[in-house]
Amino acid sequence: MGKTTQKIINTGLALMMVGNLAVAKPNKQVVEDKKQQEETIEVEKAPLVEPGFNALEAAVTSEIAARTRLQTNLKFNLVDPINIGVSGMNETTNLSKDNYFGINTIFAGKRGGKIGPAAIITADSQGLFDVKYGGRYQSEMPGGELWITAGIKPDGKAGNITTYLGKDLGKGFFGEVYQNTELTKGDKPFHYTEIQLNKEVAKKFNVFVRAELEKFNLKEGRYLVGIAKVF
Repeated sequence: MGKTTQKIINTGLALMMVGNLAVAKPNKQVVEDKKQQEETIEVEKAPLVEPGFNALEAAVTSEIAARTRLQTNLKFNLVDPINIGVSGMNETTNLSKDNYFGINTIFAGKRGGKIGPAAIITADSQGLFDVKYGGRYQSEMPGGELWITAGIKPDGKAGNITTYLGKDLGKGFFGEVYQNTELTKGDKPFHYTEIQLNKEVAKKFNVFVRAELEKFNLKEGRYLVGIAKVF
């Protein structure tokens, strides 16, 4: 092989190597740009509002009274990655505004997280009468959900702990247990419990039975049967 031929071959190999390096750099940049684009798309996928379980109930109590209850569970993705949630139970008896009662919890946390600060607000027909500040723990499980809130009044003289457990029981049945314990300085703890069994009878419609107990007293408990529109 002559010297001239060897130079041509060497020059060709050098050009090929430079070409490969030139191609490799843009390819790496393309991969990085694509990854950033996918991350941006992933962030944009988070909806502004994430609805949880929301339902409007109509029931008859063992005291022969009509009970209407609205359950709300919503999360708002306002500033990534923080979301604001609202969980509420607002009800009235015999459709009278004078019999209104509601407990609503406003909480915040990192999207996908389990723990965050919370405010528990209680109201009746006269307006707000109790506000406690604390935290909320929430965990989803296969076929169910668990959450716990704990709060204390600003003066430190009262607090509460609330636990909710909902579980899919199969064949269209869904069970719920709600337990609230009020703690007041100088008084004994006050316990309020709800045990509810739901049965899906049509798409977005459930029938249910519920026991409402004070101090775990079954004899003096209030019992309901009704229908719920889920949305």
